[in-house]
Amino acid sequence: MIRFHKLVLCLLASQLAFGQGGDQLRKAEHYFQNGDYYNAAVQYEQYLGIRKSAPGGFRPYAPARTGKGAKSGVASKGAAYKRLADCYYALHDYAKAAEYYDQATGVDREATLQWIASLRAAGRKTDALKLIATARALNLTPQMQQELALEEAALNSTPTPDPYTTVTKATGDINTGHGNYAAVEWGGVVFFTSSRSDGGSKGPNRNHLYRIVGSDALNADPLAEAGIDQGLCSFTPDGKRMYFTAWKREAGKNVARIYTVTREDGGWTTPVLMDAKINLPGSSNAQPGYVEQNGVRYLLFSSDRAGGHGGYDLWIATVNDNAISEPQNLGAVINTSRDEQAPFYHPASRQLVFASNGRTGLGGFDLYTSTSDLKTFATPVNPGAPVNSVKDDSYFFSTSPDSLMRKAYLSSDRASDCCLEIFTIAKQDPPKPVEPEPAPMPKDTTGIVEREPQYVLPVVYFDFDKDELSAEAKLRLDTVATKMLAEESTQRLRIGGYTDGKGGESYNQRLSDRRARAVRNYLYGKGIPSDRLWIKGFGECCPLEAEEAGGQDVPDARAKNRRVELSWER
Repeated sequence: MIRFHKLVLCLLASQLAFGQGGDQLRKAEHYFQNGDYYNAAVQYEQYLGIRKSAPGGFRPYAPARTGKGAKSGVASKGAAYKRLADCYYALHDYAKAAEYYDQATGVDREATLQWIASLRAAGRKTDALKLIATARALNLTPQMQQELALEEAALNSTPTPDPYTTVTKATGDINTGHGNYAAVEWGGVVFFTSSRSDGGSKGPNRNHLYRIVGSDALNADPLAEAGIDQGLCSFTPDGKRMYFTAWKREAGKNVARIYTVTREDGGWTTPVLMDAKINLPGSSNAQPGYVEQNGVRYLLFSSDRAGGHGGYDLWIATVNDNAISEPQNLGAVINTSRDEQAPFYHPASRQLVFASNGRTGLGGFDLYTSTSDLKTFATPVNPGAPVNSVKDDSYFFSTSPDSLMRKAYLSSDRASDCCLEIFTIAKQDPPKPVEPEPAPMPKDTTGIVEREPQYVLPVVYFDFDKDELSAEAKLRLDTVATKMLAEESTQRLRIGGYTDGKGGESYNQRLSDRRARAVRNYLYGKGIPSDRLWIKGFGECCPLEAEEAGGQDVPDARAKNRRVELSWER
């Protein structure tokens, strides 16, 4: 009789456990299908026996990833692990995503790419490369093949950190709790977005705008509306107007819109939703970046509207005197088939900085720079490490009026399991070589024998308005470095930078300086001591060829004048 009662109790317990597990699974599926990945993950973990309680959490800090759809239905625990991994991938917790993909079954093509990205971000390079080899046998779409190629390139990259740039995690209250990102400064005050707990909610924490006052972070939300996330702000130079993003779930997905608010009598007015040109119905529009250039006011932003190149693209509109122009796509030179976000423009250096996960980089979202007058854009350049990392890097903001990277902020999850944190960038100029006076030429040249030069130094050419070294230029400089390292000499190399005649004189002077510095930095990185490298920018002086003939522009001549010349100091 005792055994019978025990059997009945065991059967009842198992039925209760099954019923509870089924309820958790139904809840998990409901949350998952509605894009609530945090609560879905909690329920999947309870169903799988990974966790017993459901603490408060955080919401994703970025727009929903494009092209990441999910099929419904969980038929096994392996399928539940796959769902759980999908949740953590959407929440940017790549270490957990990789862990649960390892235990999953039914991992389809799309999830395989997410698995690879998670392994890369979690630092499991060998496992990621093995999975890439397996993924090649899958019937991948062209878009998936491109994603696979980007992941493989990131895994095989061996970046050399810039020795003059330091990236440091910000200290103090700015990085409290989960998800702190998109720091900007105005008037010496730091504003940033955070999903930290406000102490009053038991559910997932929402994103709010904060400002640092003394050593404390105080809420600075412009909107007093419940159930909405907001942040990602940009100020006009006088601080009288702020543009910001607010987003909430609509029809199962995050929909973002851009608002503006003005400062009057020391306080903010009621926020105003920008018109349908900016907030195009049926699309998400976010991450505004305000710019004033040559008397024109611009608004840069990220949008997934139709007419782009895929995913989220960067767009620009003029916002003069409350008259807004039709936004223009920045074009294929900037936008890719994947996502571009968080635009920032630095007027003094004429550099557009943005984040993209659609270009060959170090992994995930990387920051890129493009020389631009906001009408035309040069090919984007990846600044490399330590600005970028193998994880997500975004939300750049420079606080230096004259130098892009001298003092700046970026947001990265490089030091976190799940969430963006705020980092500071500090860039120093390379040490200037000692410049001794050139030796005087002898008056009596009797007995001087001119030696036939055995090696002709190359000329390094540059694209219009650019100071980046091309692959061909690097090959030429490699031969120079090899020669200098092989010879037992302390002879110095003179590096002179030049531009063509287009553009202002002062701007061209700075451009020629940057070109000369780019060559010097490359040779220094190859092991040439800085005291053997002398640099000077000569601006647009000394053209090798006339840039106009018969009143017509001669592009080939201009191309030859955009150069760095090398010569041995005598």
